[in-house]
Amino acid sequence: MSALCLQIDCRSGTLAVKWKLWTRNENNSPPDEGSHQYDWEDAALERACALMRQQPHVKVLYIERPNGERIDSAAIEAWCKSRPPVKRTARIAG
Repeated sequence: MSALCLQIDCRSGTLAVKWKLWTRNENNSPPDEGSHQYDWEDAALERACALMRQQPHVKVLYIERPNGERIDSAAIEAWCKSRPPVKRTARIAG
């Protein structure tokens, strides 16, 4: 088996490869670290950008690739600066 980090999705019983965005919330004392999982690299990067722009008290530490390699915060910040913020439009029911 390769070095990929594989996890079993308990809902579907299938193997799933995840990208992990690691953050630290500086508003808490002591600051707490955590991660969120994403199915795609772009989803993890876009969420990291949104956090950097909208919640400066949440420090983006790194993104962990499925193979365990890391994308450091400087590389994430450079990626974010090269792209405009993603604009979400509200859906109107009717």
